[in-house]
Amino acid sequence: SGEPVNLHGRKPSKEVSMHAAVYRRRPDVGTVLHAHPFYGLIMACSKDDVP
Repeated sequence: SGEPVNLHGRKPSKEVSMHAAVYRRRPDVGTVLHAHPFYGLIMACSKDDVP
């Protein structure tokens, strides 16, 4: 809807501009989900190839 969400005093994430760009370019998208799964972060930090 374009209405701001009440963040209860917290700052929006650094990725907010990236998420907003998705909504601008893709009006068919209703949700953007950004996650940092624990094991995915470990793999990313290890710099090893994913088997």
